[in-house]
Amino acid sequence: MDNGTYLNGNSLRWIVSTNTPDYKVAMFYALTSILILAQGLYYWLLPHPWASIASAIALAGTLGAILTAVFLFRESRVHAEAFPKGSQCSIHSEELAYDRCAICGQLFCTKCLVRIKPAWSRTIGLFRFNGVACKACAYHRVKWWWLFGLSIWLFFLPPLVLFINLNPMLFYPQIDPAEVIFLVRGATLTCIIIAIMMTLSWWLQGKTTVMPSLSQQPQEMVDIDTRIVEMSLRSAEPSPSPNSTKL
Repeated sequence: MDNGTYLNGNSLRWIVSTNTPDYKVAMFYALTSILILAQGLYYWLLPHPWASIASAIALAGTLGAILTAVFLFRESRVHAEAFPKGSQCSIHSEELAYDRCAICGQLFCTKCLVRIKPAWSRTIGLFRFNGVACKACAYHRVKWWWLFGLSIWLFFLPPLVLFINLNPMLFYPQIDPAEVIFLVRGATLTCIIIAIMMTLSWWLQGKTTVMPSLSQQPQEMVDIDTRIVEMSLRSAEPSPSPNSTKL
C-alpha cells in the first residue's frame, strides 16, 4: 500500500526522512564545463599552430565535465519519503524503523543504517547525498567505486608504462642511455606504487565511511520525535450529480 492510499483513509503521525540530496559538486562541474568550453572556443580562434591542440583538449575536458555533472545529478536522487510512526525495520521486525535507506528506499533501524556525509574529496564516487544508507547498499557502492577506480588504473597505466619504456629518449634526450634505463625503471616503479596507494586509499576511505552503524554514533542521530509531523487528508466528499436540481 503506497503512502497516498494510506493517507486517504487514515490520519496518522508521519516521520520525516533525514535524507537530502547534495547538488554542490554537480553544480561545480556544470559551471566548470561552461568555463572550459569558453576557453576552448578562445583557443580555436587563435592563429597559433598549438591552438587547435589546446582547443581539442579543452573540448575533451568540457565533455568530461558535462558527463561528470550528469552522473552526479543522477547520483543525488535519494529516497526521502516520509513514513508512518511505528513502522518496523525491514530486517529486524522487533525494531522500529529509524529512516529509509537513501539508495534502496527500504525502512531500517539504527543497527542497519550508516551515516553518510558528502565530501568534496569523494567527488565522483561513493555517495552524493546527506543522510543514511543501509549497510548492504553502502558496501555495494564502496565496492563498485573501488572496482571502477581499479579499472581506470588498469586501462591507463599499462599503456603509459609501455610508452615510457619504449620511448625513453623522448623523455630524457640529453642523458646517457645507461642512465635513461635507470630513470625509466624508476619512473615505472613510481607509477605502479602511486597506482597501488591511490587504489588502496579509495578502498580504505570507503570502508571507513560505511563501517560504523548509526547505533554506534548517537551524536549523528536525529531524534524521531523532532521529525514527526501530523498528516491527514479528508476523504473527498461526493460531488453533486450534474443532473441534480435544487428544489
